[in-house]
Amino acid sequence: MQEKIEIISGLPNYHVVVACKDEHVIGTAMGIVCMDIVGNCNPYMLVENVVVSPIHQGKGIGKMLMKVLENNAAASNCNYIILASSDGREDAHRFYESIGYQGVKRGFIKRMKNQI
Repeated sequence: MQEKIEIISGLPNYHVVVACKDEHVIGTAMGIVCMDIVGNCNPYMLVENVVVSPIHQGKGIGKMLMKVLENNAAASNCNYIILASSDGREDAHRFYESIGYQGVKRGFIKRMKNQI
């Protein structure tokens, strides 16, 4: 993971947000600014890896992480932010809805054979 973080830190379109308490990581979120080739061709942000330690959930940490990514998306002139959440994660879905996200699309994934 450290190697990947070092690579990502050098890429201007990657935004990794980390929440710490007493020198321990308690939450992370990553936004990737992606170029778009339709509409006004402004970019959009893809959000991944939103994770808050279970004992720190419900304390506003996820909201703070997402707010930082939203500010980064606005600064990058993004048209929208998109994220995917697995079907059974009802608590996560309620969280995203509580901060203004709508479940409007259906997501698909195809695992690559060499990555299973």
